[in-house]
Amino acid sequence: IFCLKLCVVTRLIIMVLFCKAPCAPRNPATDSIRVDTSAIAALEAARLEQETEAGRLRAEEEQRMLEAEAAERARLEEEERRLREEEEAREQARLAEEARLREEEQLRQEREEEARRIEAERLREEQARRERQDAINAFCTRYGFNPDNLDEPRKNSCTVFGATKTYALLQAAEEGDAKMVEMMLEEGASPLQQNSSKKTAVQLAEKKNKQGSHNAVLQVLRNSTAGGA
Repeated sequence: IFCLKLCVVTRLIIMVLFCKAPCAPRNPATDSIRVDTSAIAALEAARLEQETEAGRLRAEEEQRMLEAEAAERARLEEEERRLREEEEAREQARLAEEARLREEEQLRQEREEEARRIEAERLREEQARRERQDAINAFCTRYGFNPDNLDEPRKNSCTVFGATKTYALLQAAEEGDAKMVEMMLEEGASPLQQNSSKKTAVQLAEKKNKQGSHNAVLQVLRNSTAGGA
């Protein structure tokens, strides 16, 4: 638009300055060229103004383009940051979930292992108790004691001093049967039981001890007394 205006103005000025009477015949003697310097200056000023305006518009356009490019870069960077943060959050959530599942699985396995251990221990104790009871039953049957009540004494025939009594634990101690003494203690027999002579299992084992024959019995009884103290 500015270029078109400039061309039109330029042509008009040329016509005014250099062609006063385009249809009149030329007279070489009288014709002369007169230059209007003010018009030329105005023309130059208009051209400079137009160039300045065009430059300003180009600069504004370039600035708008730069700002638009910067805004687009900022938007893309923000979008990239947001997507990266979302991806990191998803990854952290996934890792946390995996850790939670691993912990739950580990706890489940530990609980199952503990349950198996407890059950195995219970079965071992039950088996050991059955074996103890079977052995005690056999021992009590052999010596005439009540296997269902180890605190019940066995009374012997009367003597001039009266009826005598003893207990299964004392009998086992006298026999030097350390394993039987231990099993009876585990089944609740008291190591402080006394026979009719006021003798305890320890005293009877000490009396019977010959060359260490009852050392094992004495050790079991002393351990039991120390543990109950």
